[in-house]
Amino acid sequence: MLKSGYNRGLLFSIKEKKRWITDFVKFRKEAKQRFLREKPVDGSYIDYLKALASHRFSYDEYMRYEMWELSSKEREAFVSMAEMEQVYRKTGSREVKSILNNKVRTLKVFHDYVYRRWCYVPDSTPEEVRGILSSSDCIVKPINGHSGSGIRMVPRIVDTDWEELYRKLAQEQVLIEERIHGCKELESFHPGSLNTIRVVTISNGIETRVIGAIVRMGVGSGFIDNTHAGGLFAQIDESTGVIASDGVNMGGRHWVTHPDTGKTIKGVRIPYWGNVIATCINASKLLPNLCFAGWDISVHENGNVEIIEVNAAPHFDGGMQLPQKKGVRNKVKKYLKELCGIKGII
Repeated sequence: MLKSGYNRGLLFSIKEKKRWITDFVKFRKEAKQRFLREKPVDGSYIDYLKALASHRFSYDEYMRYEMWELSSKEREAFVSMAEMEQVYRKTGSREVKSILNNKVRTLKVFHDYVYRRWCYVPDSTPEEVRGILSSSDCIVKPINGHSGSGIRMVPRIVDTDWEELYRKLAQEQVLIEERIHGCKELESFHPGSLNTIRVVTISNGIETRVIGAIVRMGVGSGFIDNTHAGGLFAQIDESTGVIASDGVNMGGRHWVTHPDTGKTIKGVRIPYWGNVIATCINASKLLPNLCFAGWDISVHENGNVEIIEVNAAPHFDGGMQLPQKKGVRNKVKKYLKELCGIKGII
C-alpha cells in the first residue's frame, strides 16, 4: 500500500501539472491578444513564449521586467507569480490563511506590535465607534480586502447622526483604524500617505529569513501607498536599511526623486532598521505554521515599529524583483530547502 504522504504528493503533482497547462493556455492567449492590440515597441510574442514556457511568466511580468533585455542567466533568476502561487499552495497553512486573510484576527494575534486604536464595527458599541471617529482622522477598510481595495479615509467627525452612521458602518462590516503617521524620514516622501515598509520573510516556526524589503510611497492625492493601487516603491538593502534603488511603479516607470515632493529616494536610510527586522522575525514566531509572509510595517518617530497588515502570499511581480531588475529565485529555493526541507518545486 502506498504511504499517505506519497499519495498527497502525487495528487499535488497531478493538480499542479493541470494548473501548468491551464496557465500556459491562458497566458499565451492573453499575450497574443495584447501584442496585437498594444503593439509594444520592445519585446516580441516569440520571445515571450520562451519566458512563458520556462517559468509561466505573464505578459505583464514580461513587460515589467523588460525580459527582452535580459540574458538567459538573468531571466532565469526571476521567479514568476504563477510559480510562487504554486509554492504557496504547497507551503500554506489553512489556519494561517484564515487568520491573515482577516484583518481583525491579524490585529488580535499581533496585538503586541499594534499601537493604533481600532475597532471592528459589528463587534463594537455605538459609543466605541463614536469615540474613535470623533477623536482622530481614521482609515476605514473591509476586513478581508487586499491590494488597497475598498479602503477610504474619514476625517475626524465633529458632529453627525451617530446612530445612523453606526448602523451604516455595521452593515458594511468594516474595520476602523486610527490614522497614524510615520517617522519624518518616511513621511517626507509623501506626507499625505502612511509610507510603509514591506518585508518578505520565510519561516519554519523556529528560524526566519528575509527574502527582500521595499519602501512604499503614496503619490498625488492618494492616502495609501499600496503598489497595486498606484503607489511608488523602492528596494531596501535588507542588511543596512538603506534604500538601494530609485522609485518605480508597477508600470515600470522610474523616478530618481518623488514626483510630488522632489525628495531623492535612493540612499535614504530607514531609521530603526534593526527594530524593523527584529519585529518581523519575532512576530513570525506567534504563528508557528507561518511560512511566507509579507509584513507591512510603519516606523514611528519614537522608534516604535508597528505592524499594519500581514500577507500570507506576498506578490513577487513587482516589489521584490522590479526596482533593481534582480530576481530572487535562488533565495527562495535556498530558504525553502534550508528551512522547510522542500526542493524542486520551482
